Amino acid sequence: MATILATTTLELTKAQKKELFDDLSTAIIKTFGTPSIYFREIDPQDCAGQFEQQLQLFICVPPYMTAERKRGLVKDVEEVKTKWIKVFTQLKVIVTYHYHEDDACGVDGVLRSDAKAAAMKK
Repeated sequence: MATILATTTLELTKAQKKELFDDLSTAIIKTFGTPSIYFREIDPQDCAGQFEQQLQLFICVPPYMTAERKRGLVKDVEEVKTKWIKVFTQLKVIVTYHYHEDDACGVDGVLRSDAKAAAMKK
């Protein structure tokens, strides 16, 4: 299970936004298969610090995700950056992993740890 929040301060046309989302989705799906992906543009007026021409991926996964998978995703996202650096010459991409234990994640009213335990009983 992976939930990804991708945010950007890039000023994108509607077509660019769709293309960038499609490129990111393709890269993310290589690692996670069927993740939940949320993609939002952030108005630069709502930011502070070093936010210009930035793409941030906040990835929430269980702590047992292997380092190989994490490296693979970072590499695949860098390939997306390589494509887009032609449009946004100062583009910076940050991938941050946040870990959750199975009893710290609930889906449809059931803790993930409870769903796993129920599946083991079947």
